[in-house]
Amino acid sequence: MSESPYDIYGRNTWAEIDLAQLRVNINALSDLAGTKMLVIVKANAYGHGMVECARTAEECGVHMLGTATIGEALLLRENGIKTDILLVAAYAPDEIETIIKAGLHFPVWLEEHLTLIDHITKTLGIKAHAHLKIDSGMGRIGVFPEQSLRFARYLNDHDHIIFEGVYSHFHSADDDDLTTTKDQLEIFEACIKELEDHKIRPPLVHMANSPGLLRLAESRFDMVRSGKITYGEPHEGPCDMPSAIKPILQWKAKLVSIKTFPKDHPISYGAHYKTYEGEHIGIVPVGHADGWHRVPRGVNKVLLHGERVSVMGTVCMDQCMISIPPHIDAKIGDEIVLIGKQGKETITDKEIGEEWWGTNNYEVITNIPARVPRIYLR
Repeated sequence: MSESPYDIYGRNTWAEIDLAQLRVNINALSDLAGTKMLVIVKANAYGHGMVECARTAEECGVHMLGTATIGEALLLRENGIKTDILLVAAYAPDEIETIIKAGLHFPVWLEEHLTLIDHITKTLGIKAHAHLKIDSGMGRIGVFPEQSLRFARYLNDHDHIIFEGVYSHFHSADDDDLTTTKDQLEIFEACIKELEDHKIRPPLVHMANSPGLLRLAESRFDMVRSGKITYGEPHEGPCDMPSAIKPILQWKAKLVSIKTFPKDHPISYGAHYKTYEGEHIGIVPVGHADGWHRVPRGVNKVLLHGERVSVMGTVCMDQCMISIPPHIDAKIGDEIVLIGKQGKETITDKEIGEEWWGTNNYEVITNIPARVPRIYLR
């Protein structure tokens, strides 16, 4: 078996994360945006490793980072990340004190938030960094447009509240038809105009998510929120990225076993696959506990010696079996690629998502758990 620097992790599977390419991606998107940039690092930076990706983004000089949870934000602080952090998902009212104490920036959209923020900031004698969230059609968190002026006035008029931003979120900016997206933008722009008329426009107006950043220059305002495209992951629909942007993740493993089987020998749970005479079956130490899902049998493919080979039988929790064609002279220790490039062949997470559930690429990569080590290339 060949030596591997990854053996120290006790696994023969790993995800390689190219931080040098991440820098290229961030700089290319920043140049395109021409404004401040918030990089979303929630969900372990879409499976790429939150702390290292956040550190790289900070080194690139991004204005803010975005997390979904308080725990994610606190983990960044514990690891020395100093860039301002905006929570971008819903939180419970009883979490507001923790948010304010931690100095996090956060959305406001409920009446309960206003009185709680006022009480907590006055009691603690510290300021809160609030962004008013407007629901322009997403149907998630956010005040309705007709409420935006009243909420903005409240945030603007209280000394212990720094009314830092106002934002909204597109629901379909990656669709072929941009009609509803432009409708959302029009609603949001009308709210901003009303705030400007009353001289309470905050310094950070932001609406562009990843597809908005790519397709709608008029939605970039004071800041853009760059999500999965930061990591080189393409969006659905006509969302062309700058040519410099490339995926930064490759998922690899090592072949750990090869056996030659007689005819009609069952493979894996349920014995759904039976071998042909002399078939070479290899074991890849990746299973559904690693995010390599039990999908309709025969769907999963991996790369071996630059060729696609099929996963045979049922994917187990910690391993799966592949059929090695007779013309491939495979050896134990050979590199397997689950996502990425080997030779002239490439398997993308987008392709895998379509094969598995008809879903998107980031559902695939965010499901690769921590027990698959991340190896950072600089």
